[in-house]
Amino acid sequence: VVVPDSAMFAVVPAARESSVPGFSDLVQGSRWYAFYRMNQISRWRQVLNDGCLQAPLAGLSDGWVQVEVLNTFNAAEYDESRHQTWVKVKFLGTFVDPLSLDQRWSPELSVKPCDLRISVPRPALSLLNVRWFNYYEQRNAQWNCLGEALNSGVIDGVGGAWEAIPSDYEVVTIFVRGADDIQRINPVWAAQQLRGRHRCCTVHLWPTQSNTGDGYVPEDVVFRCLERLEQAGIPLRHPSHSSMLYRQLCGKTWIPAMSRNPLAGVPPSVRLMSGDCRSGYGAAVARAYRVLSDSIVDAGMGNAGDPVEGVMKAGFSWMGQDVTCFAGQQQLDEKARKMLKLDSLDATVQCIYLQHKVNKLVELRRICFYDRVSDQYQIHTRYMVVEQRRNWDFEMTSAKTYTEAEALEHVFKGNTGAKADAERQAAELGQHWLQWMQRETGSKAAFARLDFLVEVDFPTDEDKKAKDEEAKDEEAKDEEAKGEEAKDKEATVKVWTCEVTEIGGSLCGLSDNARNAAVLSSCFTDVTCGTVGCLCTTPRPLPVAAVEEYWTHAPRDAGANAELSQAAAEGTTEGVEGSGAAVASGAENGSL
Repeated sequence: VVVPDSAMFAVVPAARESSVPGFSDLVQGSRWYAFYRMNQISRWRQVLNDGCLQAPLAGLSDGWVQVEVLNTFNAAEYDESRHQTWVKVKFLGTFVDPLSLDQRWSPELSVKPCDLRISVPRPALSLLNVRWFNYYEQRNAQWNCLGEALNSGVIDGVGGAWEAIPSDYEVVTIFVRGADDIQRINPVWAAQQLRGRHRCCTVHLWPTQSNTGDGYVPEDVVFRCLERLEQAGIPLRHPSHSSMLYRQLCGKTWIPAMSRNPLAGVPPSVRLMSGDCRSGYGAAVARAYRVLSDSIVDAGMGNAGDPVEGVMKAGFSWMGQDVTCFAGQQQLDEKARKMLKLDSLDATVQCIYLQHKVNKLVELRRICFYDRVSDQYQIHTRYMVVEQRRNWDFEMTSAKTYTEAEALEHVFKGNTGAKADAERQAAELGQHWLQWMQRETGSKAAFARLDFLVEVDFPTDEDKKAKDEEAKDEEAKDEEAKGEEAKDKEATVKVWTCEVTEIGGSLCGLSDNARNAAVLSSCFTDVTCGTVGCLCTTPRPLPVAAVEEYWTHAPRDAGANAELSQAAAEGTTEGVEGSGAAVASGAENGSL
């Protein structure tokens, strides 16, 4: 692993006002320290590296770096509003870009005199970021681990480190090109580079067992690396609060066990093991099918002998890949062989999950951000449109959202009671999952996106006629009231857990300021450093996530979108339809 120049990482006393050089000291050739920010220097991503290009490329991407003054500073002409009058400096050392390993840079920049330091302060936070080398693709995708929006949000985004603790942090970035690079990461070296009072790790890769392409890395390699880093005292903070919990979430290993827990709301499910299929495919599929059928009967969702309609999904798979449906054992037999890649001896898919297919009308998502100040979760409800997608053999959840008014009209057919019942059930299930994550790690998750499938059974015309006949026998005084009550209760609602998602999931049109702030705050939960004002003992209040972008079922004008965003920013939904924002309190705060 590349080890940056140790002189640039020497531990020195924290900065004081006296550590700022005077104007007369800023002569050509003099050397000081300035704060380097990789994402702000240029469109390239250059890290401070010692020039040795053995893989993986690693180095300081944010932090204090020694600089040399290129021109003697003219104090008489200095105007803070004109960067042409600032001090022009050159960052010393070798800077390398992961897309141009054969080139070297020494970035030049104009800085304010007050931003220079005589000595390097010890930062409050040191962050190790392991990411894919090709940063140029998917640069603005909020949900894509390859994109800059997700990679740099906790650092440079709204609510991130530069806003909360400007120049009081450092980032060491490791750009990887595959499994070999990850295996070369030395946790001892990593721990030596992180000088901050608080240390943590973030990973922006896609652990997988079957997919190939940019960002996909074998999951066993990724999690062995994360476990070694945690053992070296560098805890994981993104995309989950621990490597163990992250593995359960992206591997979907929780599905079969939780399908037996009535508090979890998971449809009947069973795991089909690849090893069993390779030793006796037909018998293994028949056993799994029989277990799933019996589970459906036990749950009162079908009769013995009925053909099973189910969903088949693989763990460690992303963006809707490796998800399909089946109807009956013959179709399961055909599709499971393909998903398990049994025709390939190099296949690494360990298992797939078979789950009873529910008749969902909409996907309700609860997006939760943990606020350490209030010890509560800020929770936003989003309704996602379910539609038939091209190249899919069944309906999938799209990226489009309903407003609450649209959901009431298109999904619940104007039945406010059914909509309220769905949200109540989702809140109860969400409480269970937040508590489950807390028990898995010993602390509250900074972020969670909980996806629920809403099943609604509306009465038939015959049912309505029977209710009308019954209402005629009631007294005239109570007839109207009972009719309204019947209208709100005539639909039967059932909410099921679909997915428990890690931090990198889409925010469904919400701004990322609350996610950035929640993850940053979690980076200070490792130890209590004793420094007055540090975020470990005095956390910042969590900002309210705003409705930033709407991909809606029905078009609305710009004024309506602006109204929704303003309401969410103010933390209220009163009088504004479809904002979908709710700050949790009481039973929804995830406390035990």
